[in-house]
Amino acid sequence: MSRRERWAIFGAILYALDEERARTPHVRLSNVAARANVAYNRLGEHLQALAEAGLVDNLQSPSITARGRRFLEEYSTWSRTMQDYSDTVQASRLVTPSSS
Repeated sequence: MSRRERWAIFGAILYALDEERARTPHVRLSNVAARANVAYNRLGEHLQALAEAGLVDNLQSPSITARGRRFLEEYSTWSRTMQDYSDTVQASRLVTPSSS
């Protein structure tokens, strides 16, 4: 299994925070960790880094800042672009040139 890049982990945590916040006003960090596929004991470190970057605030019950929302939007766009590219490359490998 390959390791995720730090920005991918941050994107997953922000996405999980957004989902959890939409579901309930009180964020359960265990739910965020599970949704983001991050070990619960590492989540605090990641949240601290997100707070230092200005992407979240209130570490006890984290919420996404405006800057965090912009990051999440850009991350989502980039992820879709990369998935489309990956699908295109995969499809091109399935097509074999016809022999004459």
